[in-house]
Amino acid sequence: YDSETIFSEILKNRAEAQMVFDRDLSSTFGYWWAKGDVEKDYGNQIDNELYFHHLFTVIKVEKYYSTVDEIESSLSRSAKAVLQRGDYVTFFQSCGPQYIRSIRRSAELFSIFRYESMSSEASVEFNEKIQKRVTGLWNMQEMGDSTGIENSAYAGTLSITNKAYGLGLSGSEMAQNIHVTSMDGYDKLVDYAFANMQDHEVGTVKSIEVMPWSSNPLFQIESAMTIDMESCDAGCQNYSGQQKKFNVIANSEHIARIEDILIHKMNTFYAMQKCQTALYKFPSSFDRRELVNQKAMNIRTNQAGAQGRSVGGSGSSIGMSDLEGMTVSRLRVLLGSQQEKGVGVVINSESILNTRLNSIANYMSLYMVPCVNALAKNDLGVAGGSIFTKAWFSMDECQDMSCAIPNAVVTNGKCVADVPQEICTDPSDESTCVIQDYDQLIEMYCSPKIKDFRESPAGTQFSTGGDVNEASNTFRGRGNN
Repeated sequence: YDSETIFSEILKNRAEAQMVFDRDLSSTFGYWWAKGDVEKDYGNQIDNELYFHHLFTVIKVEKYYSTVDEIESSLSRSAKAVLQRGDYVTFFQSCGPQYIRSIRRSAELFSIFRYESMSSEASVEFNEKIQKRVTGLWNMQEMGDSTGIENSAYAGTLSITNKAYGLGLSGSEMAQNIHVTSMDGYDKLVDYAFANMQDHEVGTVKSIEVMPWSSNPLFQIESAMTIDMESCDAGCQNYSGQQKKFNVIANSEHIARIEDILIHKMNTFYAMQKCQTALYKFPSSFDRRELVNQKAMNIRTNQAGAQGRSVGGSGSSIGMSDLEGMTVSRLRVLLGSQQEKGVGVVINSESILNTRLNSIANYMSLYMVPCVNALAKNDLGVAGGSIFTKAWFSMDECQDMSCAIPNAVVTNGKCVADVPQEICTDPSDESTCVIQDYDQLIEMYCSPKIKDFRESPAGTQFSTGGDVNEASNTFRGRGNN
């Protein structure tokens, strides 16, 4: 591994802060956290009365790739069974076309030392004391208390805020060291963090090495990769290891690609179906209530709508006003369903929901299933041997490359790109044209949530979750008065 200790300071307050961050700290995990913390302090300081000063220490460990021991490791029993019976399609559908061979990790302890003074410039002497203490250049017991940080005039306002990235957080030892209540405690935290960072299983994943299964010795042993395969239909041809390897890579990637396309289609369909079901859980009195735009959270509130503002468009196609506001009844119409008295929910046979369902069925029956079956065929006396002897683009059942694009649909037996239609209420005015993108509509308004009449943009706060691989702690010093 490589280790690095960074010490940086802001001597002239806000003027040089950006330069310090960009010059010394831009490559650290804690860059944005520390920058935001410092900016918050600058916003709270009072000119000519109170100034905040900051020093930063960063301890980083970059670990080289931790590689799988392919001699000691083994495939699971079920994976072996699938390979031994020649069911390679199932193997790649379950395990993917590649495996992670090695992982590179990084860990970091970022500390901010902050103190206050009435001067806009930091104390060079106090900064030097902190630097020598944290870098171990001073032995405080030998120097005596008179030179210690604790006896400085700035000690009473000194605080240490720590944020750790990629440290192991389990065990009582971590709990004892993460809570810093003194400079001695900070020393213990640094010692613990550095020792913790050397564990090869600890650290934030920085990069991974991905390899095709055909390069894995265990896969080669359990599969037909090492079996001699020769075809003499039109002159004898022996399939070399490299040729089989190339075909396996191409075919496994194609299997994963078309499965991803199908999964995306199904997820979109289920999202629409779930949205439609949720819409009919609302009572009829909610028909004109406005829905929250979950893609653009700053959309206007329902207060205007409650006072009679018209929300949403009209007709069976998505209009410009639908992107600005949406009601419960309007979304029902666009998804192609309605509520009929005595009958319940009636789905329009031409609804977008039925269109998507038919698209899934056609893609499976007319392309995916025939292609996968062709790749799974036995060949040259080897179970599932086709995956070694033929590339997917040479097979009649698979060679339509249009079927491998993300928005592919099967129309009249051929794959075409499903490009959303654009509808214009006034063909001479482009501003009236709206793309009929139902995926975007679902992202905006599903699952449907009713806007609260009391909602206020100014009073609404949103927060983001923290990284579970981070830990932070703040220690504030006390003066020796």
